Amino acid sequence: AEGKAEGKAEGKAEGKAEALIRVLELRFGDVPARLAARIRGEARESVLDGWFDRVLAVASVEEVIRVD
Repeated sequence: AEGKAEGKAEGKAEGKAEALIRVLELRFGDVPARLAARIRGEARESVLDGWFDRVLAVASVEEVIRVD
């Protein structure tokens, strides 16, 4: 059961990461490979959610994925 829950959480984070990259591409064009890798490597949903929240408020893709 624990492994299933971990797998589900990983899948959810992966889905959020891919959706975030798509939104960034639509808003800013090409997402630099290093930033896409950073997004895909983030497993914490809270961080991904924070990045999503910034998408409409910033002027560049780099501002979305800033280090807090």
